Amino acid sequence: MARLPGFIGPSYESRSRIAAGERCINFFTELVESEFAKSQWALYPCPGLPVFATLSSSPGLGLFGERSRLFAVSGEAGGAGTGVLDEISSAAVVTNRGTVLVNTNGATFASNGDGGDELFVTTGGRGYILDLVTNTLTQVLTDAVMGGHVDGFFLALDSTSTLRISESLDGLTWSASQIA
Repeated sequence: MARLPGFIGPSYESRSRIAAGERCINFFTELVESEFAKSQWALYPCPGLPVFATLSSSPGLGLFGERSRLFAVSGEAGGAGTGVLDEISSAAVVTNRGTVLVNTNGATFASNGDGGDELFVTTGGRGYILDLVTNTLTQVLTDAVMGGHVDGFFLALDSTSTLRISESLDGLTWSASQIA
């Protein structure tokens, strides 16, 4: 087997990545002190954290937490496919809140807080509203690649850079005239 000098060795990250951009994550190096060892260095994994919860599907495409509630979108993102919006409790109980479309864009989340009790999720080119009181998931937009919230209004950006705006504190209502 061919030797790869510097493949395993000390890691150093400078303030300038041009000067030294090495970084070792979740592993640590150990110098082998035996003069007859096959390699001068050994690479060992760092102990990690235990699994807290397992989502309904994988991989995870987005995570959002607010007011002691945690939400995740997961699903095969290799192309247009089906995913899941899960809620994860502090006791690691995973509750499926509904089916969503997924793609390679991942997911965005926005909430209108106590005023509207709604969570706006964009994933798979669609926009969804989760009513945080009834836990009902509703698809509200068919072309939304990114979402946000400003001053009581949900905002959605579609694939043609058109900005859509919901009614105030009501993510279920999107007027056709509220676009930019």
